[in-house]
Amino acid sequence: MLLFSYNRAPRWKKLDSIMAPAALFSMVLMLLEAFRIVAGELLQKHPVDLNQVDEWLQMIRSLIG
Repeated sequence: MLLFSYNRAPRWKKLDSIMAPAALFSMVLMLLEAFRIVAGELLQKHPVDLNQVDEWLQMIRSLIG
């Protein structure tokens, strides 16, 4: 169990204020990288037929406008 002292003053206030946004930014980068890897693996196993995608987009455009 981690024990934290909530009543002590931080030694480096700037570092403490930067730590949370830096951690969030690194988490977002890791999630994007994981998505890129998974998408790459899926696209290698199941190639995309661009003609079929174009037909779907044309059908959606005709329904919308």
